[in-house]
Amino acid sequence: MMKDGFEKILIELFCILGPLGNLIPIMPSIASFRFYYLILFIGVLYFLCKHKFQLEFMRTIINFFPLILLMFISSSIVYIVFDNNEAAAENPMIRFGLLLFLFIFTIQSGYIVKRFTYVEKIKCIFLYLSGYYLSVVFGYIFFIGFYAGVLSIDFISHFEVLTQMGYGLLRFSPGSYPNEYGIVSSYVLSLITLLIYEKPKMKIKTIYYNNIFLFIMYLLTIVALFLATTRAAYISYFITLLYLLSGRNSFIGNIKRGCVFAIVLSTLFLVVQNYVYDIFSIIEVGYNSIDNKDSSFYQRVIAWENWYKEFSHYWIFGVGFGRASDIHNTYLQLFFELGIVGALIVGTYSVVGVFSLMNKFKKNEDIFLKKICVIGLMHVLWFAMSNHNINHHLTWFVIFTLYMIPEKGIKNNIEHTE
Repeated sequence: MMKDGFEKILIELFCILGPLGNLIPIMPSIASFRFYYLILFIGVLYFLCKHKFQLEFMRTIINFFPLILLMFISSSIVYIVFDNNEAAAENPMIRFGLLLFLFIFTIQSGYIVKRFTYVEKIKCIFLYLSGYYLSVVFGYIFFIGFYAGVLSIDFISHFEVLTQMGYGLLRFSPGSYPNEYGIVSSYVLSLITLLIYEKPKMKIKTIYYNNIFLFIMYLLTIVALFLATTRAAYISYFITLLYLLSGRNSFIGNIKRGCVFAIVLSTLFLVVQNYVYDIFSIIEVGYNSIDNKDSSFYQRVIAWENWYKEFSHYWIFGVGFGRASDIHNTYLQLFFELGIVGALIVGTYSVVGVFSLMNKFKKNEDIFLKKICVIGLMHVLWFAMSNHNINHHLTWFVIFTLYMIPEKGIKNNIEHTE
């Protein structure tokens, strides 16, 4: 058990408040301000005061210093030369500051979570799920209230980063914006599927072990995922199902579970298609939008072309960190913003990180935690293809979960059931 309870409280608050987004509108004038930012600020100050000379932390800062310095200089130049009159949410220095706080808080929390017992680690996952389901409750209140004529778009917009209509529906995004909430819903749905599919065996009392509760949460989440109308999120969940069905469990067991999920999804699809909403219309609109000049897909292609033209003049160090936030592709965004130099640095860190993670997975036998990490990485990496998620809570929560896996074959501190 941890000696410092305040550190544990900060980490648990980060887990549960992250999915809530701006449902607690502490700064209504800045729609993108999330309440958990306060936890980041308090946590970073506290961690730095208490662990500022911690060897492991200092080694990480030194290792990432070239990238941190490049981003700082790049965003400073952008602020001075290009965007000194931009709103706070688009200010490159604020974007860099938030990224730095997320980085420091996550790695410090990661070092601390290594000392957690297995039950405490799993509790962090359950806290994240609890935060999400609290947001879902508000989401359904907003959605039903809007169609009942009780709540207006203007009122709902106080509790969402971006309120949108799409495919003839109010897009589901309490405390967030539709695309981000869609991928978070897919991630949560994947974790619930994993819990239904394979619960960790340990002495712990939690409602997340109740099959009826899990089934209810599954239905609430899959409807929320559908109402977010985020195509990348749909694909993420489908990929997760394929991943879970290709696990180490017996072939017959996988077939049985696959049939159950197929029946549930098919039944839900038919009910919605016949009595609630024409789902095929979403597929049709999405397909037709490829050639539609007003579609989001077409606009992103135009943005890629425009930023490439400017990048061709600044290809060594890029167009400046924080400038290409409208490109909706994290990989292209970092490449265009940081240039060849930045791409080489980020690529080096990525290769080292992949090999380190593979070595960590290889030496550890905790299948459940590893599946949580793989599911998270699949969502974050896939979503980055069509959105910007560098500063998303989900991105850094997934990185945080990677620290939960013990290194060098060390077993978790856990009381297992036999």
